Amino acid sequence: MERTEILELMQDRHYRTDIYKVGSFRFPSSYKFECHAHEEIEINYVAAGCCLMGIGDEFVPMKKGECIVIYRHTPHSFMVNLKQSCRLLQLEMKLRVPDRSYGNRFLNELQGGRRYRKCSNCESIADYIEMICRHTNTGDSDGSGQLLVDLQLASLYVALSEKFKAEDCDIPRKNDRFSQIVQYINDNFTEPIDMEQLSRDYGISSRYIRKKFMEEIGMNSSQYINTLRVNKAKELLWNFSLNITDIASMTGFGNSQYFCRIFKSFTNMTPAGYRKLWSGSGERAMSGNQTE
Repeated sequence: MERTEILELMQDRHYRTDIYKVGSFRFPSSYKFECHAHEEIEINYVAAGCCLMGIGDEFVPMKKGECIVIYRHTPHSFMVNLKQSCRLLQLEMKLRVPDRSYGNRFLNELQGGRRYRKCSNCESIADYIEMICRHTNTGDSDGSGQLLVDLQLASLYVALSEKFKAEDCDIPRKNDRFSQIVQYINDNFTEPIDMEQLSRDYGISSRYIRKKFMEEIGMNSSQYINTLRVNKAKELLWNFSLNITDIASMTGFGNSQYFCRIFKSFTNMTPAGYRKLWSGSGERAMSGNQTE
């Protein structure tokens, strides 16, 4: 039924899809794409590794097999685990549909109200993105390539709708204690965090928390916290009125020596060295109490 609805929609003169980017992209460890927003819908499937998607002020951890749909005009950023590279299948497209109610959940959500959708076990969605990429790049002069792209897009819309319905049925799971712990870390990563104390506060064992971090996020709790802290430090290093000691304190590292050691172990450069990359000539005056 949904596929019939979509195929009929594609014949509507008000329907249009413009694909701006599609393909497989590998990002090195510690990579970060700063916060931005655009007119296009963005679909990302994690094919290898893990990453963090920043949606506004929210952090959404992503691991292999998971997919996120980011709706248009939503501010978002992208960060890769500091110890492991990440490969994404990406589809970025401008999708225009008539403003009406649809049986397809994905098409309905295009009308607004949501910033993003995250789904797990999305291998079928990855297959459709790969097929769209293959047919988009054929350059067939007879138009057969575009027809195949449209058929794969229809299949993608159906697959996304089915995933959304399944995720909605799983809402109670999203309120479990592990999710609450991750949210606490997201809200408080610039403060000292004691995982043993968190396990007592939320009434679950630290061993269980460690296991869930690897299963749900793809990295341990220390890596997750340091990913948030180091990427926040990268933002603050753009502010040349802050010295390294200030930034260490503001990002939860406690002291500049520990901050510099962790920052360098993850990025292969000191905070001062990273700052110089963005200082134009590299000769901008630094505060005398910065530590390398």
